[in-house]
Amino acid sequence: MIAWLVPGVALGGALIEACAVPWAFAAPRLLRAIVSGGFALLLATPEHGFAASSVNYGAVPQDVGTLLAGACPIVGSYGGRDRPFRGAAARLEGALDSLGIDHDVKEYPSAGHSFMNDHGRLMVLLKVMGLGYEPGAAEDAWRRILAFFGRNLHESA
Repeated sequence: MIAWLVPGVALGGALIEACAVPWAFAAPRLLRAIVSGGFALLLATPEHGFAASSVNYGAVPQDVGTLLAGACPIVGSYGGRDRPFRGAAARLEGALDSLGIDHDVKEYPSAGHSFMNDHGRLMVLLKVMGLGYEPGAAEDAWRRILAFFGRNLHESA
């Protein structure tokens, strides 16, 4: 199954970002899961058939341990200053550990919500609100996502 959500496309009232991997265009059959935000957790469950999921500053439901039983491998990146999702990284990692699901979850202490998105001039306003691009965290998160997808998507091809 191939999933490709285009930047700026509304799904359930939220904006979805695309996560592009270099080999996707050369070998699209390797591309099994490309989503971000809380929707990635909903799509990581076994009935959707994805090989990997990337969760970037998304909500972690209270029943995450039940919801993710049998889920695909998950890479997650959260901002430590992202108030609505405070503690989400630890909760997700704990659930994935207990379920034995391959994962890489990291919280970046200096980053807020939307830290992977460089919004140019809008950044001044976003920073005042505790949101926005954090270059060091974003670069590390993208490196981890691409490496994780590389391992999991190539193995499942």
